[in-house]
Amino acid sequence: MIYILLLFSFSKLIQLYFQDVRFSLFQHTLFHHRTLLLLNNLTFNSRSFKHYSSKQTLPHLPTS
Repeated sequence: MIYILLLFSFSKLIQLYFQDVRFSLFQHTLFHHRTLLLLNNLTFNSRSFKHYSSKQTLPHLPTS
């Protein structure tokens, strides 16, 4: 009887641990995806800005 209880609790523990690991991995991939999206967005923005600045001369700031 005691062995069965121990086995049960042990399996529960392992299950919880693996759930936790899976969840953290999931979060990690989400974070990675977000960072990639952000980087993509930034590179796109800089490219469009370069395009814009090459099309149009920006007004010079008055020197005092």
